Amino acid sequence: MSMSRILLLFLLLMPLQAGAVAVRVPDLFEAAVPVEDQSRGEREAALARALAEVVVRVSGQADAHLQPAVVRAMTGAARLVQQYSYRQAAPEEEGGEPRLLLQVRFDRRAVEKLIAEGGLPLWPERRPLTLVWLVVEAGPERRLVSGEVAPELQQVLEAEGRRRGVPLMLPLWDLEDRSRVSLAEIWGGFLEGVLEASRRYGVDSVLVGRLFRRSDGAWSGSWTLHTPEEELRWQSEGEAMTALLASGVDVLADRLASTYAVRGGGEENGSFHLVVEGVE
Repeated sequence: MSMSRILLLFLLLMPLQAGAVAVRVPDLFEAAVPVEDQSRGEREAALARALAEVVVRVSGQADAHLQPAVVRAMTGAARLVQQYSYRQAAPEEEGGEPRLLLQVRFDRRAVEKLIAEGGLPLWPERRPLTLVWLVVEAGPERRLVSGEVAPELQQVLEAEGRRRGVPLMLPLWDLEDRSRVSLAEIWGGFLEGVLEASRRYGVDSVLVGRLFRRSDGAWSGSWTLHTPEEELRWQSEGEAMTALLASGVDVLADRLASTYAVRGGGEENGSFHLVVEGVE
């Protein structure tokens, strides 16, 4: 076994880090894409889109579908398909009008081989769990999206998480949460209270989002991502709130993948310096 494969196996077996919460992300190699009908041409175009989504999710790279090897594979995506079927979109997937979806499952080994050929990293299916504190201001009201509040936004957020293969969790916003942090603190970006309230959930990655509608009808948002390695802040704008949610999840996925995705290929031989911490 080559040194690069030994290193990859070692990294897959090790926990993410001491105290981190890693959960298995199911169905990484599956995608459901809308189609107009069940014709062959429509199906081939949908299979290409589905493969692009899967490659992005498995590699953790937002632009993975633009790599030449992936672009070539998309023209014959049917060769990588293990199974496909048609179904009607569930209510949480519709986003308006009912749609016909093409449900596709790709062959795991074939996709992983494609990712290696494209020089892309491979993000293992056990990934860190992120707690999302999302406050939305629409008019005079501010709401924290939780399991009980704004379920429609929760569905959109969860869909974006599935798109990028990032497991997300929303706070309960119960009495214990409210005793540790206020809505004003979350909106103001005061992380001390937010991180204190996040301790009960046992996660290391915390994403705080603040979205509001401007006077011109467009949406603006500010985001803060806290991980053990860094604190990252950024702004986003868009005509629709869904675009801002997608932006927040994209940056989150990019940063986590840059830490945990494993890049293969290259030289088979070489020396590696490993630092192991948190062994008890």
